[in-house]
Amino acid sequence: MSFREYMELALYHPQWGYYTRGAGIGREGDFYTSPHVHPIFGWTLARYALPLLEETLQRQDWAVVLELGPGEGYLARDALDYWRQEAPEVHRRIRYLLYERSPEMIRRQQALLADHPAGWIQRFEEARGAALVWSNEFYDAFPCYRFRRSEDGWQELRVVLAESDRLDFRAFPVEDPDLLRFLARYEPLTEPGQVLEVAPEVAAVHRRLLDTVWPRRVVTVDYGEMRSVLLQRFPRGSLAVYYRHRYLENPFQYPGESDLTWHLDFTLLKEAGAEAGYRTVRFEDQGRFLISAGILEVLQNIERREPDERQRLRARLAVKTLVYSFGKEHRVLVQEPGS
Repeated sequence: MSFREYMELALYHPQWGYYTRGAGIGREGDFYTSPHVHPIFGWTLARYALPLLEETLQRQDWAVVLELGPGEGYLARDALDYWRQEAPEVHRRIRYLLYERSPEMIRRQQALLADHPAGWIQRFEEARGAALVWSNEFYDAFPCYRFRRSEDGWQELRVVLAESDRLDFRAFPVEDPDLLRFLARYEPLTEPGQVLEVAPEVAAVHRRLLDTVWPRRVVTVDYGEMRSVLLQRFPRGSLAVYYRHRYLENPFQYPGESDLTWHLDFTLLKEAGAEAGYRTVRFEDQGRFLISAGILEVLQNIERREPDERQRLRARLAVKTLVYSFGKEHRVLVQEPGS
């Protein structure tokens, strides 16, 4: 089978999938994202989005915010809490929608957001006209193919049953014309030996999102780089496997119990945006984005309002992690309509 099929089963199998079961997800698990670190991440994004929402509400009664792949719902909770505290009139007129495929994650989100004005959708059409679409580590959870460029062309690294009944990779020539057309965009930047993880579905979904919803702003936060940097940085591919806080080399060791991820080619989103009439407004690492979005000002407010020194210290440490640790690995792409 293709590695894409294997990854789909390992992460999303209805009974045994890593995300479906919720295995390892949360503050103690391998699936640990920026919203898990501290609410200041969501508060800062909410602060950044506030002028857009206020402008939207000058022209219409409601402002729709759509979050893609919302994990356990921490970003939604923290953003809504911020707007309720800092801009109650805006909060009253927000429709916050969550796009989620996992029944287990929906259950967790609904429990966390029971007292918040949130709704769940399965189709982009239900969020048409949204003011804002944002996501955090949404696209890197898409099942990906693995390819390797050889002297004779592209090979697909497929999953086979090898000796001793163990799974392993084996290279096969790529013959699918659609995949070959897709891979042609990488040829000018690659040499024989380059390994590449990529999900063509990413570009298709992003284009469909823009064509269907036509949001006023899209904010994508994820592991990744623009194409040329990505290929230089990961000549052997960017596939990563995490099991109980340990990094593994073998993606077949603990199927359904380990998190599989890869670094996103942000150029795919940029190209899909250009085709749909969107321009790239910003592309930078998460640390720079959060600084410009006002995370230090949010921290100052915490310092003034929070009487507990332990909570103030927790917020300071969170800023350090979000800006200098996660902040160096994650990238933020902002797109808006226009050429």
